[in-house]
Amino acid sequence: MFCNASVLAEGWTGEVGYMNVGDSDIDLGALYGIVGYEVDHSDSYSSTLELLVGFGVQDDSLTVLSTKVDIELDSAFGLGYKGTFNIDDAWSVYYRAMYVRIPVKMNTHSGNK
Repeated sequence: MFCNASVLAEGWTGEVGYMNVGDSDIDLGALYGIVGYEVDHSDSYSSTLELLVGFGVQDDSLTVLSTKVDIELDSAFGLGYKGTFNIDDAWSVYYRAMYVRIPVKMNTHSGNK
């Protein structure tokens, strides 16, 4: 889920959304925002450097060896590149490569970390 921001100054791009981090055992969620600066290389291609910042909104827990472990997603930070191919005035296709750091905290109910 995402929403593009269209009120930014020319060259600047923005996006907000929700990301799910997990697998079959855990389900964590975060709200994020991406801000980038887009450079047009031609009428049909542009590139954007992007910065992602997010924070956790959904935590989870699981049981390991009969001990309940709480897992918290605190924040997310990332840096990326997006290339966009403009097909015509109404359609475009893009690809995105992004490195995102997502630290999590794990606590047992006994207070150990």
